[in-house]
Amino acid sequence: MPLRESTTAEFAVLNLDLHEGRARLITFAGGGNSLALDPSAFPSNLGKPVYFERAIIRNGEIIIHSQGQFGQPRAGYRFAAIAQIGARGAVTKRTFWQDYNELKDEKKHGFTGEFTQSRDYFIAKGCYRPTDIWKGKPVAIDLETGEAMPFMLPKGYTDTTIIDHIEGQWWGTHTTPEGAMQVLVFDAV
Repeated sequence: MPLRESTTAEFAVLNLDLHEGRARLITFAGGGNSLALDPSAFPSNLGKPVYFERAIIRNGEIIIHSQGQFGQPRAGYRFAAIAQIGARGAVTKRTFWQDYNELKDEKKHGFTGEFTQSRDYFIAKGCYRPTDIWKGKPVAIDLETGEAMPFMLPKGYTDTTIIDHIEGQWWGTHTTPEGAMQVLVFDAV
């Protein structure tokens, strides 16, 4: 869960015991109940703290999605990253990494998205259409390999919104020509 103040960005992991009706914060290796991302492990963020938008625990490892700063800045984001981090906030594995500081085009860049329930993928979508490397289409970023795979949807369903991946199947929503909302479940091929 994110813990944000005006100049700090930390997160904590809340362990819920639904059977007992209790919750407790886990303790990290440094002894605290919250963790800040190490700014030196990420591309330049103009001296600002590195925020994360989403985080999951997969196979005991913390994986985060960060766009650098909180909110949507006028000039675009400095970077976008999906990374595995250690107990002290440093990056231990770069899963998918884009450093926009290196670009000299002065255009807005960035991507957003969600981790899937299966914890196997991150469904990514570009924030700014003119610089979107995926041309407005959502992609599935494999959290094991870092490969970004575009969705190849059948004719008549290309406007489907992919919402999740559960037990080997993709879930999406589609609006019919009559205006009805359909929930679709399909296998990946």
